[in-house]
Amino acid sequence: MLDCALRILIADDDADTRSILVDYLAHYGYEVWDASDGEQALALAQAQAVDIVLLDVVMPGLSGLELIPRLQALLPEVIIILLTAYGTIPQAVEAMRLGAVDYLEKPVELQQLRAVIERAWQEKQTQAEVMRSLTDREREVLQLLAEGKTDAEIAEALCLSTSTVNTHVHHILTKLNVKNRTEAVAVWLRRTGK
Repeated sequence: MLDCALRILIADDDADTRSILVDYLAHYGYEVWDASDGEQALALAQAQAVDIVLLDVVMPGLSGLELIPRLQALLPEVIIILLTAYGTIPQAVEAMRLGAVDYLEKPVELQQLRAVIERAWQEKQTQAEVMRSLTDREREVLQLLAEGKTDAEIAEALCLSTSTVNTHVHHILTKLNVKNRTEAVAVWLRRTGK
């Protein structure tokens, strides 16, 4: 069990699914709100500073995939987990590309869902600690990488040598535990909500 009461929004047009998930998660001490469609989910997300959104892919009006960018614009730090009864690989890939951290097929195994929620929350906390470990200069380099700047452009902008830029990039990759610059930029964009 987590130390804090996570605030979870469930957006699903199926009343039975919502009821089961609300009861189960509330039993474990989470604060839970539910919405039956995308518009209601947006309104609740605006009214409540939620940490996690469990989002059905197929709903009347706005789909779960359409909601992801809107929720992220509203709450840049939100963790989104998609739920669907009609899962496809391309749909899962698109969900992850948009920023969902996981994608589960319905009917959801409740213990698995709870494990996914707790893992996603822990990863977010760890990632926040790692981002705080970056030096100011490393943050500047990472921001410029996210803007698509080359090493030479970063060196010029920060009055550094390209060798020093490469050293900073190496430290960034190591601290973020990622394999390449693209993954580092993806982490930066998720953390900054840009």
